[in-house]
Parts: sequence; C-alpha cells; structure tokens
Amino acid sequence: MKEVTLIDITPGNIVEHGLFCIKDADNPGAKLKRDWYARQHKQGMRIKLLKDKAGAQMGFIEYA
Repeated sequence: MKEVTLIDITPGNIVEHGLFCIKDADNPGAKLKRDWYARQHKQGMRIKLLKDKAGAQMGFIEYA
C-alpha cells in the first residue's frame, strides 16, 4: 500500500495545497473558489485532501 497523507484544507492553507480542479493559481476562477470556500468553511464545510509520498494529489472530498 502507498504511503499517503490526509490533509485538512482550511481557508488559510488552500493556496499552499492548491485547488484540486483548478491547476493555474492565476486563473480568475481560483480566487472565486478560494473566496467561496472561505464562506462555506464558516458554515461548516470541510475539505480533505489525499496526497501520496511524493506530494502528488490523489483525491479530495468536500463535505459538511
């Protein structure tokens, strides 16, 4: 089995870990997604990110 890391994504670390479906941080949609998540996080939404040993994103889940 691969070594993996499960990361809790917060509004404070979302830039560091990326936006999963938006690869270009300069994309106008990236800021919209970060702002949207900051609002949703206050209401209880959470994101978990799974990365492999090399740091590559393997998957994520958004839930409330």
